[in-house]
Amino acid sequence: MPGIDGRQLARLIWKDAQLTATKLVLLASQGERGDADKMRESGFAGYLTKPINQSELYNVLLQVAGITGATGRQLAHHTTRELPQFQARVLVVEDNATNQAVARGMLSKFGIDVDVAGNGGEAVDALSQLPYDLVFMDSQMPVMDGYVATQQIRDPQSSVKDHAIPVIAMTANAMQGDRECCLEAGMDDYIAKPVDPTKLRQVLEQWLPAHCHPDTEEGAVTSQAPKAESDHAPPLSSLAEPIFDHAAMSEHLMGDKALICTVAEVFLKELPVQLEQLKSAVVTDDLQQIAACVHKIKGASANVGGVALSALLLTMEQAGRAGELETIRQELPELERRMEQLKAAIEEALF
Repeated sequence: MPGIDGRQLARLIWKDAQLTATKLVLLASQGERGDADKMRESGFAGYLTKPINQSELYNVLLQVAGITGATGRQLAHHTTRELPQFQARVLVVEDNATNQAVARGMLSKFGIDVDVAGNGGEAVDALSQLPYDLVFMDSQMPVMDGYVATQQIRDPQSSVKDHAIPVIAMTANAMQGDRECCLEAGMDDYIAKPVDPTKLRQVLEQWLPAHCHPDTEEGAVTSQAPKAESDHAPPLSSLAEPIFDHAAMSEHLMGDKALICTVAEVFLKELPVQLEQLKSAVVTDDLQQIAACVHKIKGASANVGGVALSALLLTMEQAGRAGELETIRQELPELERRMEQLKAAIEEALF
């Protein structure tokens, strides 16, 4: 902090006879292995890094109160928790650069080698050339969508090496019937975007059990994201619609600050390009392209915690399905405004 930093403030508190019994917890912007030990040696009772994870806050409160055996060392390692490791090669089929970065970063935490395909056609080509253990397949993509690609994968006449490879659908729609559509197309399972790390772990353990590293510790701690009631996100209309939900982004990216910044950088780089593509589609009254652009921006904004932007894009997506071009035109200025707000909020919080 300017003027007087946290450690200086702590020394002043400890010198005050009326405050010597006060427990102090250091709240830092970045954390490295061993920091908690250093802080404890300096007199701090606990240590956390921002953004604060709810379960970590709970643990440090228990620790400081002396209610549990939680230690500073446990807190020091919270950004590098043991996760089950899989000796596997996975193909992520996704046309959105932000979502690609998210998938690659999350899967790498489980020790998985990740390749990316930008559409269903590229996926079929990749699966014809290399042996993969699992496919995460987006449903809506240009050139060839996930449903057609999966049908080709299952076709015994196609050149794909493994026609029985597990294919897990990834969709941002989260609409009633999506799971059934995916299964009917030949996919094996379904996971909604933005991907919850707990659900991702469950999918990996279910479909790659033979690839789990043998020395993975039993009961390894995974992301402490609260369990959802279902695969479907709550209606956006029920939310307060914050411009940037930093905590939500951090939660589903498992508190990895480097990954959070990488994803944010990709998102901010792609945002103006995607906006221009949407504007061009509106000028030419191309409803199919409008729907694709809106869907892509909505999925990316959800991954970075852009709740207000995602809410507006959902409205625009519904208008596009109904053929209401005028509604989409009218919302464009508001869309640009929310994009600028989200960009400013991300840059202020992360860079």
